[in-house]
Amino acid sequence: MRIGSMLILAAFFIPICLAEEIYVPDDYGTIQEAIDSSGSSDTVIVRPGTYVENIDFQQKRTTVKSELGPDVTVIDGNGAGVVVAFPSGSNDHAVLQGFTITNGHANNGGGICCLGSRPTIQENVITGNSANRGGGIYCRNSTDTPSIINNIIVGNTADQGGAICSQNTDPSITNNTIYGNTAITEGGGLCCLDSSPLVTNTIFWNNDAPSGGEIHADAGSSPSVTHCDVQGGWPGTGNIDVDPLFADLLSRDPHLTWNSPCRDAGNNDAPGITSEDFEGDPRIHDTGVDMGADEFYLHLYFTGDLLAGGAVDAIVIGIPGTTPVTLGLGSGIQDPPQPTPYGDLHLQIPIIRIPMPDIGSDGLSVMSGTIPGSWLPGEEYPFQALAGSELTNLTLLAVEQ
Repeated sequence: MRIGSMLILAAFFIPICLAEEIYVPDDYGTIQEAIDSSGSSDTVIVRPGTYVENIDFQQKRTTVKSELGPDVTVIDGNGAGVVVAFPSGSNDHAVLQGFTITNGHANNGGGICCLGSRPTIQENVITGNSANRGGGIYCRNSTDTPSIINNIIVGNTADQGGAICSQNTDPSITNNTIYGNTAITEGGGLCCLDSSPLVTNTIFWNNDAPSGGEIHADAGSSPSVTHCDVQGGWPGTGNIDVDPLFADLLSRDPHLTWNSPCRDAGNNDAPGITSEDFEGDPRIHDTGVDMGADEFYLHLYFTGDLLAGGAVDAIVIGIPGTTPVTLGLGSGIQDPPQPTPYGDLHLQIPIIRIPMPDIGSDGLSVMSGTIPGSWLPGEEYPFQALAGSELTNLTLLAVEQ
């Protein structure tokens, strides 16, 4: 046998390390245990639930993502420090995706802290965290750029940088919705300290601080802010200062309505732009990408008390005047969905049909109801709506514990 043939034969006996999917709580009871056991390029998939933990990525290249999104998957820091930490050395293969990050309290980065690291932080709801710097997110000392994409950052507090504080690093901040955050001194939305982040397609609204309610930049900072909606204004190409017309600011519902000036107002070539928005709707709908985490799209979702017996609103966002609107509850899910002239039907027949109001001038159809007391915690019920001649997305209503 020739030497070349021997080498080819030997290659069949070289072990190959394949990326694995690890499920929480199926394989490991906690997210941290799953990260500890993960190898290079593994993916940790987290089932719905509330996980009271403080997570440390430990410089691993792991992707940690929720199975069904931030509405039903929460990492609660219990006020005991940073909720999610990316220590020095974490690279762009580390990903945190699809969680509600809450109840963190720390010196730097109550919700998420990136120290000399460049992870991707996307499609999360970061809320109810506090810190001295960076109530929601703190980034420091990275030669590369952490990527902050498609997140909703709301209701966080800090001395500096209620939502985000960036110090000695230049993160890429794309298509985020940042509102209702507070800083005691400066930068209610974003505080730049010797930092020049690249900020694109992002909404800064209703944040508060004595200095720089939306954005503060010290003398050593030169943030590039373009195609953003900044309350009070900010210099930069494509920036606007107009009410974004969220579906319901008071209830912290940041979906864009039909009349929003943020529709089609973003930069289609923004760095890190994704093919989907924060909840999986197609990104760059119509002529251009929208500003913020939400891309305006015919969409069904629920808000309210997702407990058995709880009061909820079923909401369809669409084009004003669309009629009729019918909410459907399926007996199961078709996988793959059934193609129809109205779009993909995900619901299994029989389907319970419930009339909803027509989509009003504000671009909303809202129907109030109560979750049946017979529905048990942990159960999931599939819904889809037909608005005019188009089917919405599939939405799973997960009954909370």
